[in-house]
Amino acid sequence: MASAPVKTECPSEPPLPRKPSETGRGKLILCALDNSDGSAAALQFVLDRLVKPEDGDKLILFHAAKDIDLICTNAELMFVPDSDIDVMQDRIRQKCVDALEMLKPEIQVETEVVVEVGDPRQLIPEHVKQHHVDMVVVGTRGRGPFKSLLLGSVSSHLSRHCPVPVLLVPTPKSLPHDEARKKPASEPGSSPGKEQV
Repeated sequence: MASAPVKTECPSEPPLPRKPSETGRGKLILCALDNSDGSAAALQFVLDRLVKPEDGDKLILFHAAKDIDLICTNAELMFVPDSDIDVMQDRIRQKCVDALEMLKPEIQVETEVVVEVGDPRQLIPEHVKQHHVDMVVVGTRGRGPFKSLLLGSVSSHLSRHCPVPVLLVPTPKSLPHDEARKKPASEPGSSPGKEQV
């Protein structure tokens, strides 16, 4: 089963983020989720600091589901009818939708769930262009700069190619200064009465 082609053309000038007073609406934030600690941190940051129901802000919970053609080898799918492959792909997509829908009751702003099949590096910028998103928020995996240099990453790709601002939210584990602050003063190597930084 071949995936539908995704357009990747970029506008000559990226649109600037809109202000509520200019459009009569609040911000539209897309939060990309992938079931990682990094994306959970990104969603929490969005909810705590970026969206406000009183401003009319809206949130898109976006997930790029894996394409079954990329998960399975050609040999595994060789004798599987296309209709069965389509059913399997629909099941994967629906599981993702159901998981994201479970988050909505806890969110105080209008929220839309979007699950598309394919590569998030292509799907997110395309969705942003088509739906006038003001900002994209993604988590980082906290594996350090060399991981992205060797393998590339969705977050670093989006920061370079998305037509709107992209906010990268680090996972709490990737912030060593936070751990130092949590140490009790009685631990060896800490000074009584002083917060460690």
